[in-house]
Amino acid sequence: MFIQNSVIITVYVDDFLLVKKNKSAIQNIKQCLNDTFKMSDLNSVFYYLGMKVKQNCTEHTICLTQTAYINKVLQTFQQSQTVSVDTFMNFDAVLMKEFITQADITVI
Repeated sequence: MFIQNSVIITVYVDDFLLVKKNKSAIQNIKQCLNDTFKMSDLNSVFYYLGMKVKQNCTEHTICLTQTAYINKVLQTFQQSQTVSVDTFMNFDAVLMKEFITQADITVI
């Protein structure tokens, strides 16, 4: 991951994801990368690293799900016929960088 001037660039093998509030800045970065490398612009992200990405620009939210990846893993280990169980969580929880302290982080 590369972060500079509020631009976030994540790279995994040959997948790039550019994140910035200002769309023109993204276009400039894409053009610079395209001048140097052979690349395809897939525009808005729908899947990234096995996660489905749903963006709601009016509400300024992003939803990430891994259902497709989980189903693939279940099929690989021949567990696709197992019964799922709901795991309850607080849907009102808001995760923001400002609320996370070093004490909240556990390294395993």
